[in-house]
Amino acid sequence: MNSITRRTAVLGAVAALAFATVAAGCSSAADTYAVPRFDENLVDRQYAGIAELANISSAIVVVTPTGESFSRTLPGTAPIGDATPPVPYVRLTVVNVLAGSVTIGQDNTIDLVSPGTDANTGQLALLKGASCLLFIAPAMLGVADPFGGYVVSGGPNGVFCQTNANTPNAFVSAFAAENETLPETLTIGSSAIPPITHTEAELIAIGPQ
Repeated sequence: MNSITRRTAVLGAVAALAFATVAAGCSSAADTYAVPRFDENLVDRQYAGIAELANISSAIVVVTPTGESFSRTLPGTAPIGDATPPVPYVRLTVVNVLAGSVTIGQDNTIDLVSPGTDANTGQLALLKGASCLLFIAPAMLGVADPFGGYVVSGGPNGVFCQTNANTPNAFVSAFAAENETLPETLTIGSSAIPPITHTEAELIAIGPQ
Protein backbone atom coordinates (compact mmCIF):
# COMPACT_ATOMS: atom_id res chain seq x y z
CA MET A 1 0.00 0.00 0.00
CA ASN A 2 1.53 3.33 -1.08
CA SER A 3 1.49 6.44 1.11
CA ILE A 4 -1.48 8.01 -0.67
CA THR A 5 -3.57 4.85 -0.38
CA ARG A 6 -2.59 4.41 3.28
CA ARG A 7 -3.50 8.03 4.09
CA THR A 8 -6.87 7.66 2.33
CA ALA A 9 -7.64 4.48 4.30
CA VAL A 10 -6.74 6.13 7.62
CA LEU A 11 -8.85 9.20 6.86
CA GLY A 12 -11.74 6.93 5.87
CA ALA A 13 -11.49 5.00 9.13
CA VAL A 14 -11.38 8.22 11.17
CA ALA A 15 -14.41 9.59 9.32
CA ALA A 16 -16.33 6.35 9.88
CA LEU A 17 -15.50 6.40 13.58
CA ALA A 18 -16.56 10.04 13.89
CA PHE A 19 -19.86 9.33 12.11
CA ALA A 20 -20.55 6.33 14.34
CA THR A 21 -19.82 8.39 17.44
CA VAL A 22 -22.14 11.20 16.34
CA ALA A 23 -24.85 8.72 15.35
CA ALA A 24 -24.61 6.97 18.71
CA GLY A 25 -24.85 10.30 20.48
CA CYS A 26 -27.91 11.31 18.51
CA SER A 27 -29.56 7.96 19.18
CA SER A 28 -28.85 8.23 22.88
CA ALA A 29 -30.30 11.73 23.08
CA ALA A 30 -33.41 10.68 21.17
CA ASP A 31 -33.95 7.69 23.44
CA THR A 32 -33.88 9.59 26.73
CA TYR A 33 -36.69 11.57 28.32
CA ALA A 34 -36.97 14.08 31.11
CA VAL A 35 -39.13 13.20 34.10
CA PRO A 36 -41.80 15.87 34.72
CA ARG A 37 -40.82 18.40 37.41
CA PHE A 38 -43.39 19.92 39.75
CA ASP A 39 -43.60 22.77 42.23
CA GLU A 40 -43.31 21.10 45.64
CA ASN A 41 -45.70 23.71 47.05
CA LEU A 42 -48.50 21.99 45.13
CA VAL A 43 -48.35 19.06 47.56
CA ASP A 44 -50.00 19.61 50.93
CA ARG A 45 -48.75 16.41 52.56
CA GLN A 46 -46.13 13.70 52.30
CA TYR A 47 -47.10 10.09 51.66
CA ALA A 48 -45.34 7.25 53.43
CA GLY A 49 -44.29 5.38 50.31
CA ILE A 50 -46.20 3.70 47.51
CA ALA A 51 -48.25 1.47 49.84
CA GLU A 52 -50.03 4.54 51.18
CA LEU A 53 -50.52 5.85 47.65
CA ALA A 54 -52.04 2.49 46.67
CA ASN A 55 -54.41 2.71 49.62
CA ILE A 56 -55.99 5.89 48.22
CA SER A 57 -55.98 4.66 44.61
CA SER A 58 -58.38 2.60 42.53
CA ALA A 59 -55.74 1.55 40.00
CA ILE A 60 -52.06 1.58 39.09
CA VAL A 61 -51.68 2.02 35.34
CA VAL A 62 -49.09 2.54 32.64
CA VAL A 63 -50.19 5.25 30.22
CA THR A 64 -48.93 7.10 27.17
CA PRO A 65 -49.79 10.76 26.48
CA THR A 66 -51.92 11.44 23.41
CA GLY A 67 -51.15 15.16 23.21
CA GLU A 68 -54.85 15.96 23.72
CA SER A 69 -56.14 18.26 26.47
CA PHE A 70 -59.36 20.01 27.40
CA SER A 71 -60.95 21.78 30.36
CA ARG A 72 -64.02 21.25 32.49
CA THR A 73 -65.76 23.86 34.60
CA LEU A 74 -66.41 22.93 38.22
CA PRO A 75 -70.10 23.29 39.07
CA GLY A 76 -70.86 25.69 41.87
CA THR A 77 -67.44 27.34 41.98
CA ALA A 78 -67.19 31.07 42.49
CA PRO A 79 -66.38 32.85 39.24
CA ILE A 80 -63.26 34.96 38.84
CA GLY A 81 -64.42 38.03 36.99
CA ASP A 82 -66.80 36.74 34.34
CA ALA A 83 -65.28 33.26 34.09
CA THR A 84 -65.23 30.17 36.26
CA PRO A 85 -61.76 28.65 36.66
CA PRO A 86 -61.51 25.60 34.41
CA VAL A 87 -59.98 22.28 35.42
CA PRO A 88 -57.36 21.11 32.88
CA TYR A 89 -57.50 17.48 31.74
CA VAL A 90 -55.12 15.44 29.59
CA ARG A 91 -56.13 12.36 27.62
CA LEU A 92 -53.96 9.28 28.06
CA THR A 93 -53.83 5.89 26.36
CA VAL A 94 -53.86 3.01 28.86
CA VAL A 95 -51.08 0.57 27.99
CA ASN A 96 -51.29 -1.68 31.05
CA VAL A 97 -53.34 -2.00 34.23
CA LEU A 98 -50.91 -3.24 36.88
CA ALA A 99 -53.37 -3.32 39.79
CA GLY A 100 -56.98 -2.46 40.47
CA SER A 101 -59.43 -1.56 37.74
CA VAL A 102 -60.08 1.44 35.53
CA THR A 103 -62.96 2.52 33.31
CA ILE A 104 -61.42 2.84 29.87
CA GLY A 105 -63.11 4.93 27.22
CA GLN A 106 -62.91 5.08 23.46
CA ASP A 107 -59.56 4.06 21.94
CA ASN A 108 -58.37 2.71 25.33
CA THR A 109 -58.07 6.20 26.79
CA ILE A 110 -58.80 7.86 30.13
CA ASP A 111 -59.19 11.53 30.99
CA LEU A 112 -56.99 12.70 33.85
CA VAL A 113 -56.82 16.00 35.70
CA SER A 114 -53.31 17.19 34.93
CA PRO A 115 -51.26 17.13 38.16
CA GLY A 116 -49.81 20.55 37.40
CA THR A 117 -47.43 22.34 35.08
CA ASP A 118 -44.28 20.54 34.00
CA ALA A 119 -41.42 22.91 34.84
CA ASN A 120 -39.37 21.32 32.04
CA THR A 121 -41.76 22.43 29.31
CA GLY A 122 -44.11 25.00 30.83
CA GLN A 123 -46.98 22.85 29.52
CA LEU A 124 -49.55 20.70 31.28
CA ALA A 125 -47.82 17.72 32.87
CA LEU A 126 -48.48 14.45 31.04
CA LEU A 127 -49.72 16.24 27.92
CA LYS A 128 -46.71 14.95 26.00
CA GLY A 129 -43.65 12.83 26.64
CA ALA A 130 -42.83 9.26 27.52
CA SER A 131 -44.98 6.56 29.09
CA CYS A 132 -45.70 6.91 32.79
CA LEU A 133 -46.77 4.68 35.65
CA LEU A 134 -49.51 6.40 37.63
CA PHE A 135 -51.43 5.80 40.84
CA ILE A 136 -54.94 7.08 40.07
CA ALA A 137 -58.33 7.59 41.70
CA PRO A 138 -61.68 9.00 40.55
CA ALA A 139 -61.83 12.80 40.34
CA MET A 140 -64.21 14.06 43.03
CA LEU A 141 -65.60 17.31 44.38
CA GLY A 142 -66.55 15.74 47.71
CA VAL A 143 -68.02 12.65 49.33
CA ALA A 144 -70.18 10.74 46.83
CA ASP A 145 -69.63 13.54 44.32
CA PRO A 146 -67.51 12.36 41.35
CA PHE A 147 -66.62 14.96 38.77
CA GLY A 148 -65.57 12.69 35.91
CA GLY A 149 -62.27 11.18 34.89
CA TYR A 150 -59.36 10.56 37.22
CA VAL A 151 -56.74 12.31 39.32
CA VAL A 152 -53.21 11.24 40.25
CA SER A 153 -53.24 10.00 43.84
CA GLY A 154 -51.12 12.25 46.00
CA GLY A 155 -50.56 14.66 43.14
CA PRO A 156 -46.95 14.49 41.87
CA ASN A 157 -46.23 11.75 44.46
CA GLY A 158 -48.09 9.28 42.25
CA VAL A 159 -46.17 10.01 39.02
CA PHE A 160 -43.37 7.73 37.76
CA CYS A 161 -42.15 8.08 34.15
CA GLN A 162 -39.81 6.40 31.69
CA THR A 163 -36.46 8.09 31.15
CA ASN A 164 -34.88 5.74 28.60
CA ALA A 165 -36.35 3.84 25.68
CA ASN A 166 -33.84 1.05 26.29
CA THR A 167 -35.34 0.35 29.74
CA PRO A 168 -39.09 0.53 28.99
CA ASN A 169 -40.11 -1.21 32.23
CA ALA A 170 -38.29 1.24 34.52
CA PHE A 171 -40.23 4.29 35.73
CA VAL A 172 -38.49 7.07 37.65
CA SER A 173 -40.29 9.02 40.39
CA ALA A 174 -41.16 12.63 39.57
CA PHE A 175 -41.16 13.52 43.26
CA ALA A 176 -38.66 11.30 45.11
CA ALA A 177 -36.30 14.24 45.59
CA GLU A 178 -39.01 16.04 47.55
CA ASN A 179 -40.38 12.93 49.32
CA GLU A 180 -37.64 10.56 50.47
CA THR A 181 -40.15 7.83 51.37
CA LEU A 182 -40.84 7.25 47.67
CA PRO A 183 -38.67 4.83 45.68
CA GLU A 184 -36.57 6.52 43.04
CA THR A 185 -37.55 3.90 40.46
CA LEU A 186 -40.32 1.35 39.99
CA THR A 187 -39.45 -1.46 37.58
CA ILE A 188 -42.21 -3.69 36.29
CA GLY A 189 -41.24 -7.30 36.88
CA SER A 190 -38.76 -6.66 39.66
CA SER A 191 -40.29 -3.97 41.91
CA ALA A 192 -43.11 -4.95 44.25
CA ILE A 193 -46.27 -3.30 42.94
CA PRO A 194 -48.55 -2.82 45.97
CA PRO A 195 -52.10 -4.19 45.88
CA ILE A 196 -55.11 -1.93 45.40
CA THR A 197 -57.47 -2.19 48.37
CA HIS A 198 -60.38 0.03 47.26
CA THR A 199 -62.69 0.06 44.26
CA GLU A 200 -63.71 3.28 42.52
CA ALA A 201 -67.11 3.13 44.23
CA GLU A 202 -65.51 2.74 47.66
CA LEU A 203 -63.19 5.70 47.12
CA ILE A 204 -66.07 7.86 45.90
CA ALA A 205 -68.00 6.98 49.05
CA ILE A 206 -64.98 8.02 51.16
CA GLY A 207 -64.37 11.25 49.28
CA PRO A 208 -61.15 13.03 48.26
CA GLN A 209 -58.07 12.07 50.29
